[in-house]
Amino acid sequence: GRDALELFGVSRICERRGDLRARDLYERSIAHSLPEDADRKARRSLALLAKRAGDLGRAEELWCEMLGSSREGIEAYEQLAIYYERSARDYRKAAELTREALAALRKANRLGIIERATYGRHKVRFHRRLTRIERKLSRTQLDSTCAESQRVLIESKATEPGGNSHAQSG
Repeated sequence: GRDALELFGVSRICERRGDLRARDLYERSIAHSLPEDADRKARRSLALLAKRAGDLGRAEELWCEMLGSSREGIEAYEQLAIYYERSARDYRKAAELTREALAALRKANRLGIIERATYGRHKVRFHRRLTRIERKLSRTQLDSTCAESQRVLIESKATEPGGNSHAQSG
């Protein structure tokens, strides 16, 4: 435990200095079983460093491990919703995570884990995000419905007598 905390401390110093070794040190400190609070902080920092470096797969993995009613868990929900909305363009998953975030936020508020003002700010942001994602989701569904209708129309015209341009030439 002591070695893990020392690695965690050094990784924080490296991160503040912009030292690229911070990522590796955070990884090593997590692997050495940090206490719960330090582990959440290390995973949060590591996920943000991975995101900045463009390693979205590692960042996603870390955020998934952090989900919950803690301060870092609420942030992880937000970061995952952003990832699925903007990068993966999986609006269903982004909406699902945002709904889960609202439930975790309510739980954190009920348990007194977060301050009332923080609760209010997060709640407004998650509701705005959910509204935007649902709008994108409905547009995506409408676009796919229109594309399917056009495909069916084109196929039906191609099978009508006289509708097939290849059959007319000759």
